Amino acid sequence: MERNIFEKQRELNDRLNRYRDEYYNRNAPSVSDEVYDRLFDELKELEQETGIQMANSPTQTVGYPAVSRLEKTRHEIPLLSLDKTKSSMDLLNFMGEQQVMLMLKLDGLTVKLTYENGELLEAATRGDGDEGEIITHNTRAISGIPSHITYKERLVVTGEGFIRPSDFEELKTSLQDSSGKPYKNGRNLAAGSIRLMDAKICQERRLVFMPFGVLEGFPHLTRKSDKLRELRALGFQPCKYLVTKQKLTLENVEAGIYQLRQYATDKDIPIDGIVVSFNDIAYAQSCGRTGHHYKDGLAYKFEDDLHESLLQYIEWTPGRTGEIAPVAVFTPVEIDGCEVSRASLHNLSFIEDLELMAGNRILVSKRNMITSSVMCCRYLASGATTPSTRFSGVALARPLISPGTVFRISTPRWWIMLRPSSPLTSASMTT
Repeated sequence: MERNIFEKQRELNDRLNRYRDEYYNRNAPSVSDEVYDRLFDELKELEQETGIQMANSPTQTVGYPAVSRLEKTRHEIPLLSLDKTKSSMDLLNFMGEQQVMLMLKLDGLTVKLTYENGELLEAATRGDGDEGEIITHNTRAISGIPSHITYKERLVVTGEGFIRPSDFEELKTSLQDSSGKPYKNGRNLAAGSIRLMDAKICQERRLVFMPFGVLEGFPHLTRKSDKLRELRALGFQPCKYLVTKQKLTLENVEAGIYQLRQYATDKDIPIDGIVVSFNDIAYAQSCGRTGHHYKDGLAYKFEDDLHESLLQYIEWTPGRTGEIAPVAVFTPVEIDGCEVSRASLHNLSFIEDLELMAGNRILVSKRNMITSSVMCCRYLASGATTPSTRFSGVALARPLISPGTVFRISTPRWWIMLRPSSPLTSASMTT
């Protein structure tokens, strides 16, 4: 069957869902009832011809179910993550002589779909990798998930549920997270929306599912890329990937990364990196795993995300040797799912170079995906005092102190009070 018939069905399915949203939710229909009915009948004919029905098909959806709680489910094959790097050279070294896939690293929530006898049996989140939550009721509200397929053997597909950047820009103005604050990014909104107990609300979040792996199914195929290709004939739209045909150079790797990033931008797909994995399934399985990640792939993360915050004060924290180091204390920000309110400032010279002071707007990032660090001072917040002089007395920046000692360091801009009761006790800096 020609590939374009599936694309036509998918486009028509999404188009009719947009029209339904305009009619029922926005009270602003853009087409007449006659046009909608004609397209509806056309979609029904395509579904009969292909044998594929999407979970959110207008011909199938008569309502959106709700559940009282999310039940747990065990993953027979653990859904572990991958090791990470920010070096394209690491990717090149990882590939070696093997054929690999370079794929978009989608920025959303991992979802696993299980099919038996051609019917969607269960949809579940990744959870902790061993156990996830069942979200089957929400599949009617997520674009890209077939509910009925022509493949009759057991099929287990993994992929990502996400919200397109353009949709997030519209949604974030009217939605708030559990703390009553606007959502910071599409990833958080997608993760929360997929786990909603009311599919009607989930439907309003414009979620998309895109598969990136086949855990079970098509046992006669020996390459990951071949299994993903088979999904197209079942109504899926697999994640974009490239397959190597020969050993790559560093220039080839970086060109591939650029090509995939450009594709994601053009197609309005949220990504936070590129995944490289061995294409041969037998070889990939022979690589083994750790308790945290599989060893058959490597995730290339893009540059550090910068998070804006408000500097509250600087704290000087003694290390084990009694040598103190400055730490920025700022309004909490979320970085990679964790709330962060402290970051290293390295030394007094670093503070001086940035001319940091309480009230500054600062940009914070996680360096090397491990420790938080202040990257730069953007501007002064309203009410902050513009610094008029630079630091003096750099020799006083890192004094060695002993328990019970009290230091008072005077500078043109700061009064620094150090009152350690032990080498591990924190002292604070105040203006």
